[in-house]
Amino acid sequence: MKENFNKVFIDTAPFIYLLEFNNIFSNYSENAIKNFGDNSTFITSVITYSEFCVKPKKTNNLFAISDFKDFLRMLECDMKIINLEISDIASDLRAKYKFLKTPDALQLAKQYIINVINS
Repeated sequence: MKENFNKVFIDTAPFIYLLEFNNIFSNYSENAIKNFGDNSTFITSVITYSEFCVKPKKTNNLFAISDFKDFLRMLECDMKIINLEISDIASDLRAKYKFLKTPDALQLAKQYIINVINS
């Protein structure tokens, strides 16, 4: 069943699962992306790109990075940057929720800004 969402933020893990053909989670990630609906705008941030590229750079697998860029283009994924406003909200989140790590707090803060702008 397709769900219709205007904007869908995708964190790093689903990209890794899909592009590394993870035996357990790649099908879930693929189905989730397919089921968001044809009119959805996919969003991620520069943090996702940075996190994804660590393993390929460690293993000198530049093809994986190229595949990732191609996949982002195919999805027409909107790559968001992190600025001072987002960093400020992320620090608020980290202060309130001790379990959050900085990259996750920045991703959540970016999504929060997107939601505020679109409401």
